Amino acid sequence: MATIFQDIQESFPIRNSAEQKTAFRSWVCETLHEAGWSAEVQISGKHHNVVIGDPEKAHVVFTAHYDTPKGGFIPNLMLPTCRPLFYAYQFVVVLLLLVPAIAAAMAAFEWVPLDYTLSRNRMIPLLCYFVVYYSLFLLCFRAFVNKHNANDNTSGTAVVLETALNLPQELRSKAAFILFDNEEKGKLGSKAYAKDHPQLKLNTPVINFDCVGYGSHFILICKKDAMQDACIQTLQSVFSALPNSHTVTDKQGKANSDQANFDKGCAVVACKKSKRGIMYVDRIHTVRDTIVDEENIEKLQRMNIRLTEQL
Repeated sequence: MATIFQDIQESFPIRNSAEQKTAFRSWVCETLHEAGWSAEVQISGKHHNVVIGDPEKAHVVFTAHYDTPKGGFIPNLMLPTCRPLFYAYQFVVVLLLLVPAIAAAMAAFEWVPLDYTLSRNRMIPLLCYFVVYYSLFLLCFRAFVNKHNANDNTSGTAVVLETALNLPQELRSKAAFILFDNEEKGKLGSKAYAKDHPQLKLNTPVINFDCVGYGSHFILICKKDAMQDACIQTLQSVFSALPNSHTVTDKQGKANSDQANFDKGCAVVACKKSKRGIMYVDRIHTVRDTIVDEENIEKLQRMNIRLTEQL
């Protein structure tokens, strides 16, 4: 029997266009209705979030983003617990865009035979700069519709759905689930949902799963101000039972995903570990995002159920 992850990979590998997202959301709602859950699409502006259960009454909300990214030729390297190296990587990427753009502007100024005392002519180098910069940006990060999104974020989506489908009936009032739209455009779906549900934003622990399928080291990132919350303390205890688990605060680590829009948001990420001990997630946003260890999904959904049992 196929798993949820396999079903999504086979039927909905790309969730980028409006039509692709609509088909996926319909399948999710139908699947969850058959399992006895209430499931609906809540629209906030241009964002269509799939809500399962009653988040306003739940003790904990499990989330993931279901949209998939465009692909490019430079991977979106995640380094959740090594900020200096992360910023160094970002700096190198920016240089790859800036240096050719500046060179194009200088070449235009040097070789285009115009009178640059005229303001309209001084726009030519600037125009060359922006054309080269944004052309390289699109080539590096948004060159094509990526068909390979196994880890980002079919893995997290599968954890949320598997948890809902396997959660015993007597526990269902304690938990709710949300699949957020448009995370890849700047966490817009979760931002809109948090704005529409201010009490949930302030008071409810939100456990977000993003890129959890590839890597044997699990990292839990909790907001420092929420560390005393009873649910989050229970989460840390349950999480610590996972092999190769590491818990840090948002002052020690960073995961740029939907949990950031909630005051009690926590992120779960699966990482590989280098020989120097650096935790990282690679391959995402590229055609190489094809590998997921389904044991990760199984471990995390069992962790979610144990957490719900203890609340």
